[in-house]
Amino acid sequence: MRSGTSFFDWTLFKKNFTRFWPVWVSYLVIWVFLLPVNMVMEGPANIYFQDTLCDASEANPIFALFFAVVCAMAVLSHLYSARSANFYGALPVRREGIFLTQYAAGLAFTLAPQLAVAGLVGIVSAANGVDAGGAVLTWLGTAAGSMFFFYSLAFLCGLFAGHILALPAFYGIANFLFVCVYELVQEVLSEAYYGFVGFGPGVRLAVRWLTPILRLSSVSWSYNILTYRVETSPLYDGWRTVAVYAAVGVVFVILSFFLYRSRRLESAGDVVAVRFMRPVFKYGAALCTGLALGYVTATILGEATLPYTAVVWTVVGCFLAQMVLDKSFRVFHKWRGAVAVGAVMAVLAACVEFDITGFETWLPEAEKVDSAVIETLYSSGASFFDDGDLQSVTVTDPEIIQKLITIHREAIEKRDIADRNASGVSSEGETGRIIFEITYVTGHARRSRWYNIPFNVSDVSRPGTAANALQSLYSDRDFLWEVYGFDKLEEYLASGGRITELDYEYREHLGAETDPEMSYDYLRKNGGMTFTSYDHVMAIYEAMKQDFAQGNLGVRNVSGGTDAGRSRILYFRFGDLEKFDPVEDDSTVSGSLNTIRICVGPSARHTLEVIARILPVELENQGLIE
Repeated sequence: MRSGTSFFDWTLFKKNFTRFWPVWVSYLVIWVFLLPVNMVMEGPANIYFQDTLCDASEANPIFALFFAVVCAMAVLSHLYSARSANFYGALPVRREGIFLTQYAAGLAFTLAPQLAVAGLVGIVSAANGVDAGGAVLTWLGTAAGSMFFFYSLAFLCGLFAGHILALPAFYGIANFLFVCVYELVQEVLSEAYYGFVGFGPGVRLAVRWLTPILRLSSVSWSYNILTYRVETSPLYDGWRTVAVYAAVGVVFVILSFFLYRSRRLESAGDVVAVRFMRPVFKYGAALCTGLALGYVTATILGEATLPYTAVVWTVVGCFLAQMVLDKSFRVFHKWRGAVAVGAVMAVLAACVEFDITGFETWLPEAEKVDSAVIETLYSSGASFFDDGDLQSVTVTDPEIIQKLITIHREAIEKRDIADRNASGVSSEGETGRIIFEITYVTGHARRSRWYNIPFNVSDVSRPGTAANALQSLYSDRDFLWEVYGFDKLEEYLASGGRITELDYEYREHLGAETDPEMSYDYLRKNGGMTFTSYDHVMAIYEAMKQDFAQGNLGVRNVSGGTDAGRSRILYFRFGDLEKFDPVEDDSTVSGSLNTIRICVGPSARHTLEVIARILPVELENQGLIE
């Protein structure tokens, strides 16, 4: 005998397609114009087909993010009014069947157009004699994988919501909560903790994974950076990322199944339809409100008020969240929860305000530091604004690490003075500041600090001071060579590499030097040029090395009076390497370029002589002067 109930209803499935046709038609039309129509207009060249597919794959997560929630709102709309919820509940279809029917319909709103577009692209490619099968399948796979994840997430959010407008709100929170809280907490801690520079790479990586649109958008096709063209057979680097999110999407589907089966019909109209999520919503909203509005209020009233404004806004946020849940303004009798969450925020604020963790006073022991990564280290009076100030360098020499700790120690001792400087009040006798950013590596732990340290010119000659330690580092030519990054260039040249490009920038308005042999009209008007002869490039490089070793180039003095020579800058570019950054991107990009920028002052006589000798030849050969 045939059963009166079923686990899937084709009539309901087809009804969704006819009722919500604007959703899937819009998705189909957009992709038809972006891919097959665009390819026909661009022409039959293989490179354009590949380029179009690459751009389309990078756009997949963005379209998936938007259309996923639209599809979920369409197929779950019956849950948000008591009348429609009771009607669906009375259908001769099991709840499991309604779930499978509605979920499959919403997913088909996008999968069917994707298959149709892939087929059209295949036809256009074949008609033009282009073998784009692999690229088409890659686009289809990434589009389907991204859409499956975002749609499953939106569907799950829709089951927590009891109102149709709550669905996109919860969906937006699920997608961007972690990155927003991350940025907000960083801003708050930057104001609260002296020396705080940001969270470590592990936290940044976790935040990127917990913000799917950022992670999925960070992987793409392999490009040749040197030519900015896509290879004939481009490779997609994000399969691992798409697979991980697809697996998470399966988990979301399973959770959605159980939630849908146990969801109460009378919850239609509530903002939060699932009981156990109501306190999560209430107290989570309270803490986020306290942190966000407390920070904004403190920027108006003064940074010192942050602990108090955070507590006040947390309590206010708790009452506001209760009003949303109860759909009533009569919530003040439920004050116990507001007091509890306010107390939690007060404890957190006290821990930060009184530095319970010892963050601001922490100083490493030199013998326990394996290495130190110097991100920034320069004096305001000795800055060239070139890579001698800003290049990142890793040091393991105990003597150098000890000097860095000396600078760090003085930063802690002058914490109150530095705070006054940040408020625009200069300390008595201050003649300059040291900008210092460092990361200490001890085993698997990494601790970063950033300081702006005031100093007096007399400190330069006093051992044990930050200014004296920095001047000692400035005098170490080998150390400064590494800071610029020339040691990496030397290794690259020794391995058979070449300097890809040497640019010469001449900015007369930044210096008083008016050497006749250097002041060509072309350079005056255009500001710079590129040396094209590799012999000339290497001649300038060798002369620069000689000047650097003799102390004629890159010489810095902490107290000022530095021979900056900022009117002439050399840019050494080298590359064709492979870089891999597991924090910012999981893709391998080939053909990346490295650049070293160094200012050439009047004392760099060997470098200037070589440039003066070969510059007229270069300008004439390039047709820049007659």
